Amino acid sequence: MTPARLSRLLVGAVTLAGAACADGALQLNALLGVYALETAAGQPLPAVVLDTIIPDPARDLQVKVVVTAGSLDVKPDGTYEHRVERQLLVFDTPEPITAWVDGGAFATTDGGLRFVSNLIQNMSFTAVAANGTLVIEQDLSEEGQTAVYVYRK
Repeated sequence: MTPARLSRLLVGAVTLAGAACADGALQLNALLGVYALETAAGQPLPAVVLDTIIPDPARDLQVKVVVTAGSLDVKPDGTYEHRVERQLLVFDTPEPITAWVDGGAFATTDGGLRFVSNLIQNMSFTAVAANGTLVIEQDLSEEGQTAVYVYRK
């Protein structure tokens, strides 16, 4: 192989590698930003994500968890902040709205993002990304029942 041919091959390889990195950065940049919670458990907000009876020796409790708002901020430094406002209803009597808050680090995956919490032990979740939306299946009721949450940029 001549030195000129080797030089052309190296320039080509460096150009392709740079383009691949640029494409990855562009894809990541497209995923960064603040997403607003649009639907929970297939319903527009406010949405019931849990409706159950909790056994109690004195009296079984009818409990509902309603998600009223939420956001997911995917930041350029590789961190995220996730906030969901929830309201508990016991026998249809509303309790004050509380905030469920999480944060940590994220990484890109094929088709989305993988989030790992720094605030909640053993908590991680994956978001599927498409057309400015993130779709997450997660248990935000904290009662062992997952629901699908759709966030839009």
